[in-house]
Amino acid sequence: MSGGESRSAHARLWSPANGRLSTELEVLSGPGLRRRRLMDAQRLVRKLKLIERWHRVYCEARKLLVAKFPHMSTVPPPGGHRPRISEVCAAVSRHYGIPLTEMLSMRRTAPVVKARQVAMYIAAVHTLRSLPEIGRRMAGKDHTTVLHAKRKIARLIADDLELASDVRVICAALKIVEV
Repeated sequence: MSGGESRSAHARLWSPANGRLSTELEVLSGPGLRRRRLMDAQRLVRKLKLIERWHRVYCEARKLLVAKFPHMSTVPPPGGHRPRISEVCAAVSRHYGIPLTEMLSMRRTAPVVKARQVAMYIAAVHTLRSLPEIGRRMAGKDHTTVLHAKRKIARLIADDLELASDVRVICAALKIVEV
């Protein structure tokens, strides 16, 4: 054994069948290891089949959930795309005629608050970003503020046809396909 080799490397490469130091290839192709590799392969196949079954169950459950709650889909709808938060903010500020810097400021005047809440709603429903991240991009707001805005605008859309129309127009400008 040379000075660079460790004792464990020597023991690993020692072949007791012929009492000589074998190459790694000879050791790996021995009958005992072939049987072990076969057993490992069979175990791996069983695990892969189990994963495949769970994946099928997951996909079916996901299809049912997305059918019931389409806004939860992580896949962009056909003909649409998932906008970035900055795109949503820009589209909302253009639609309401409020400068983007003012909408993203700490101001709390009614028109600015309404535009910011609409932007938070659209971002929460149509992007894959978390509520804390959306809040950080909207004047450093807390995630609970984003949640409040999302719930409030969703409630108002059901009652206020003008607001519902505004949201549809903004989504159309962002090339979001409403479901």
